[in-house]
Parts: sequence; structure tokens; C-alpha cells
Amino acid sequence: MRTTSLQFSILVTTLFSAGDVGSDDYNMRLSQRRADSVVDHPSVTATVEGHTGNLQGTPEEAMDISRRGAQNVVNSLVDNFGVARSRLAVEGFGQTRRVAYNTSLEGQQENRRVNIIFNFQK
Repeated sequence: MRTTSLQFSILVTTLFSAGDVGSDDYNMRLSQRRADSVVDHPSVTATVEGHTGNLQGTPEEAMDISRRGAQNVVNSLVDNFGVARSRLAVEGFGQTRRVAYNTSLEGQQENRRVNIIFNFQK
């Protein structure tokens, strides 16, 4: 008999204000719930993806900002909630994966985000 692992992902998105990386109380409560999902299930890993809109100076700057935002979320999960760093991966996508047009404040807000993708393996 052959066994295989079942893997699926749950996408969780956190939106941030310009220049913010989620340090407010609301985002800290959300981070606690996300951290619990990882800590309570030893086989769970997560990829933290940072994204920006097109308002940064260059695509390279946007990529750097998105990576730093994702890294700050990982650092928070590790430092504040005890998630093992080895179970978390960081990716920055800059402007490459916008979900809205940047022609409105709402669209710009939607593009400033960090996605946490949980990977559950059976």
C-alpha cells in the first residue's frame, strides 16, 4: 500500500496602511490567530508573501519593501508567538501581483498587503 501526503493551502490576507507593516492591535490579534494555526499543528508550514502597489519609486524598491513587510510579519510570528522560523518562508512580489487598480485609494490599499499561505500536510 502506498501512502501519499495531501497538501492544501489557506490564503489569509492582511491589508496595511501606507508605510505600515501591521503593528497595530487589530493586526496583532489576527497574527495571534494565525500563529495558533501553525503552533497547534506541527505539520503546518506557511509562506508569507509581501505585496505593494505601483506607488514606490522603482520596481526594485517595491520588491524590497514587499520583502521587508513579509519579513516583519515572520519576525512577529517568531518573536511574539513562538512559531519556529524553520516553518516559515518569506517571499516578496513587489508590484508584480496587484489585485486592484492603483487609481483609487481603495485599490492602493488592497495592493499593500501580506498574504499568509498555510500549508497543511496529512
